[in-house]
Amino acid sequence: MRLRDRLKRLVTGLRGLVQDTTGARSTIYRPPRLARDELSYGNRQRMLGLSRFFADEMPLVARLAALTECYTVGDQVTIRPRSGEPEWDRRALSMFSEAAKRIGFPEGQSLQTLLSEIVYNWFVDGEAWILFIRDDRWPRLQLLDSVQIETPPQQMVAGRRALIVDGAELDGAGRVAAWWAWQPSSDGRSREWRRLDPLNLYHLYEPERPGQLRGIPFLAPALNVLHDLWDLQHYEMRSARAHSMVAIHKQRKRKSASATLEELYRAGPPISGTSQIHKPLTDEAFPAEIIETTPDENVQLLQSNRPSLTTQEFWRFLMSQVCAAVGIPFQIAFPEHSARIQGTAYRGQIAVADAWFKARFRALIPMLREFWRHVVVNSPGLIPRPERWYEVEFIPPRSIIVDSGYATEEAVTLLQHGLTTRERLYGARGLDWEEELRQLAREEALIRELGLTLNERKTTNGQDDTEKGEDETAE
Repeated sequence: MRLRDRLKRLVTGLRGLVQDTTGARSTIYRPPRLARDELSYGNRQRMLGLSRFFADEMPLVARLAALTECYTVGDQVTIRPRSGEPEWDRRALSMFSEAAKRIGFPEGQSLQTLLSEIVYNWFVDGEAWILFIRDDRWPRLQLLDSVQIETPPQQMVAGRRALIVDGAELDGAGRVAAWWAWQPSSDGRSREWRRLDPLNLYHLYEPERPGQLRGIPFLAPALNVLHDLWDLQHYEMRSARAHSMVAIHKQRKRKSASATLEELYRAGPPISGTSQIHKPLTDEAFPAEIIETTPDENVQLLQSNRPSLTTQEFWRFLMSQVCAAVGIPFQIAFPEHSARIQGTAYRGQIAVADAWFKARFRALIPMLREFWRHVVVNSPGLIPRPERWYEVEFIPPRSIIVDSGYATEEAVTLLQHGLTTRERLYGARGLDWEEELRQLAREEALIRELGLTLNERKTTNGQDDTEKGEDETAE
């Protein structure tokens, strides 16, 4: 290769490096590298900053984060121990429920509040950090900000230089041996560094490639689209403000330079807004922003029918691109736009969204199991523990499909024909089917005890139980 071509390629590569450093968009091809090297600290920090900015400033992103939080953990995550010993399961569940009321450290939040905060941080930051600690009496959980996990300035461990990549201390096999985190000092002027054991720190994230150490925001594929959407909203708002502010355009005669003070007094002030000898009539009749021009000045205002239909469609297209990048269907985030599609297609979008939220909940199950283990192990009242004490079931919150009217009648039909189970139907509502059946039996026993006839449930053949009983009595 000639020297001229080599220099040209070098300059092109440097331009791409400068563009990436300044945050501008670059289309220059970069050869693939290992995940831990490609997702460098600088690149991840830029994505994290933009994701937090859009989450705070754009209602669209706030809506997607709220949907993720609502249908991933909701208002309740049901926990059922399955050790095989009912008495121990009852005591363990009671102990866990009591600890969950103030499991957060140091604020003392409930477990459900912590789960909502964890899912929100997971969506915006791409990861969440939970530290397992224990105070004088109860096991506790402390959330760490992802910016606190960072590489310390002095990478020395036990007198030797350690390999620390973006806060992760790696051993000879490339596995995480410890995490490094900082916290502000007591005077707030410096940082105090801590070396955290991975056994006491849970890192919630979804790696996309082998060897990836840190998580990336859910909004990472949509950052460029969010930039375009932000600019479009900004310019349309500037146009709307200009048309709302300017009310009248009036033209005045140009005065000669030799005009006397008496003529200026009779004609009024030459420019609206200056110190006036008398107030023009237009200012009193139209108390709004007025533009004054001379005959040789020409002012043309654009039409005020903005945004146009084309702009609105492009606006909607950009919003759908953001939803597609995250994984939530656009029709779920904005149900008012679902009238454009057929009912069958809309139900298909609901099914896609339900699968996405369930996948996020499945990713939370290992973390929930660690919560259970942390509470059980640090609770002396649960000793001795059965052999399968770690077996526990987590039931997700109410499914988004349950909110659709068509699903109720379909579920009843499937249950009558033996094509589904009560466990699946109750689980979609975030309920434990065994506990619900026990509650139903207690209610029916009380109804019979009081001599009431409130039960009008259908049998498997669709006939009403009350009518069936009356027919048998008549025979």
